[in-house]
Formats: sequence, structure tokens, C-alpha cells
Amino acid sequence: MKRLVISVLALGLLSACQTTTVSATKPQTQPAPVPAPVVAAPQVAAAPAVEPAPAPKVQAPKVQAMEPAPELSPVTKLTDANFKAFVSRPGVPVVATLTASWCGPCKPFVQQMNDMGIVYWRDLEIGIGDVKDMVQTAKDLKVVAIPTLLLYRDGQVIGRRQGLEKLRDVHAYTVGALKIPRANEAIQLEDAALDRILSRADRPILFGFTAEWTPFHIEFQALLKSLARDRGDDVVVAIADIDKTKTTAERFGVKAVPTLVLHDGSKELGRHSGAMRRDAIRDWLQSNMPR
Repeated sequence: MKRLVISVLALGLLSACQTTTVSATKPQTQPAPVPAPVVAAPQVAAAPAVEPAPAPKVQAPKVQAMEPAPELSPVTKLTDANFKAFVSRPGVPVVATLTASWCGPCKPFVQQMNDMGIVYWRDLEIGIGDVKDMVQTAKDLKVVAIPTLLLYRDGQVIGRRQGLEKLRDVHAYTVGALKIPRANEAIQLEDAALDRILSRADRPILFGFTAEWTPFHIEFQALLKSLARDRGDDVVVAIADIDKTKTTAERFGVKAVPTLVLHDGSKELGRHSGAMRRDAIRDWLQSNMPR
């Protein structure tokens, strides 16, 4: 019995010792991880705000504005002072006409002279004088009726007609007597003639700008000539090759061919760039003609 008690006590004491020993022993813990050093991010200066670059300004091509043409008459005004010098011009046929401001029936005749001055501006010179300013000239020429028409070549009279009855077909008579080819009604424009045409035209002018190197050059010219024959009483047609009329093309601001420009001598009435058929050209012209 004593042995059993001692054994039990010994076992209890052993358990207590073991228990004490376990309690006294410090638990082994894993070392705390060393935190990684904090590396400060390099300070980068903020990029300055960049404004979008403005779009490059594209300047419109400079186009020289049409300036009013000088006030010129379609014909030269004749007086006693300038008559001899006028009719003596060498190399160019001259038409000299004597009329009077009080002659009402003479006005249509004078208008025909103006028209011929426009159509035949390269082929002849036309002068008109009032008999009150040409008293001595009328006496020297033995003028007995008005209007009187005199045709000169190199200072020599080659034709003469007096009175309205004999001058009803003055156009055919003048062209035939001076052996001038009848106008095709469409003027082949030159730079030097632009101001003269603008100032002397008594009706709108249709400028047709083209170039020989374009595939439609011949057809375009033919259309304009046909238009001139049909509408010649209403409009003057001028054909301009941009390679030969560079100054005129620049003044009108022509950037493409073909281009049509309708002008009344002082301002532009209408413009179209690009090829058009015959009927379309006629319709465009009609819609832009002054009312």
C-alpha cells in the first residue's frame, strides 16, 4: 500500500516537474521579418502643361481685285485738231465718221460704230466726230449729209458713204471694203486689251478661261464661239488662254480651267469652274445675266 502511494506520489511529482519544466521553457518564435527598406521614389518634376500647337494659318491666295476700268469711249472722239493724225495711222485700217448730236436717227448708227469698235478692236480704229467740232474738216471733205463714213488705209481714202439710207448695212460695207475677215464674234483675249474691252463694252462680257494643254480646249472654244453667235446681241464673248493671258487670269483669280466669268465692266456677275455641256452653259449664262 505504501509502495503504491509512493509510486503515485512519484508519478505526480514527475508530472508536476514535467509540467513546470514545460511551463518554464520559453516558446521559440520565428524572428520577425525585417521590413524592406522604404525607398522613396525619385521626385520627378511635373511636366509643364503643353498647349496644343495652333494649326498653321493658311493664307488664301492673294487675288488682285478688279479695279474699275478707266472711262474710255468705245471709239476715238474726233475734232479738227486730231483728225489728220488719226486717219494717217500706218498699218491699221481707220474708220472716220461725222455725225451730229442733234441727229436723233443717227444714234443707232453711232451704236453700230461702238459695237464694231468692240468686236474689231484689233483690226481697225474707229473715230466719231460731231460736225460742230469739225467745221473745217467737214468743209475740206465736202460733207453734205450726215452721217458720213470715210474709210482710210495708210492715210488714203478707200471708201466713202453719206446718209443713213446708204449706211443701213454699215457693218458689211466696212468689213468688205477694208478686207477685214468677219469677226467670229468671240474675241481672243490679250492682256493688253483687257481694260479696253472692260471700258468699251456696252453689254456684259463672258470671259472663258482655258489652256491649250487641256483635253477639252478645242471643244470649249467651239462652245463659246457658238454661244457668241447665238447671244452676240446680249453678251460679248472673250476667250482667254491662261498661258498667254497670265495677268488677266491673276486679276480674275482664276485657279482652274475651264472657268467662266461674267462681268459687266465694273463688277463680276457670276463665275463657274469646271466643264459644262452646251445647254448647261446657256442656262448658267441666262441665270447670271442682269435683269
